[in-house]
Amino acid sequence: MLGVTVKTVNVWSINGKIKYSRTLGRDRRYPESEINRILGKTVPKNKCVIYARVSSTKQKNNGNLERQKERLVNYAINHKYEIIDVLTETASGINEGRKKFHKLLDIIEERKADVVLIEFKDRLTRFGFEYIERFINHFGARIEIVEQKKVKSVQDELVEDLTAIITSFSSKIYGTKSQKFKRIEKELKDDADNS
Repeated sequence: MLGVTVKTVNVWSINGKIKYSRTLGRDRRYPESEINRILGKTVPKNKCVIYARVSSTKQKNNGNLERQKERLVNYAINHKYEIIDVLTETASGINEGRKKFHKLLDIIEERKADVVLIEFKDRLTRFGFEYIERFINHFGARIEIVEQKKVKSVQDELVEDLTAIITSFSSKIYGTKSQKFKRIEKELKDDADNS
């Protein structure tokens, strides 16, 4: 594509002329955006995929998910983004089996979108945001966060994170339908509200 040898590209990467990442086997991987930059190609970056998520059916039934989706769609329209897909999901942010989240990753991997629009950071995931962001950036796309939450204290964030972890593990152990799970979940929420 660049009309040079592999050795030349390796020298460019060592000298910082081209950005790259490494695989576990230590092979270099060059993002398509870097190839386009060197070739002088300007690719419009206006295709977006919208991802909206709430944690519970109650939030969905209260209209929170629909309102979140509407705000994101309006934002995309106002910023002249071409909407590729709108993905909505009701699941915990630490649930690894979220089907719509996996579909989002597939869209990025297939290079169908340039921008992932989310309302807040934790709508995408409760943990490991930087890993997901790096994955998305590797495919020449980026995450755009529409709203910024008020700054929380470290203690408040820790309580929220621990509550999410315990709730997730309790649901796996006891099942979300069991009375024991519902009691643990209620106690954790009450404790978090009182702290």
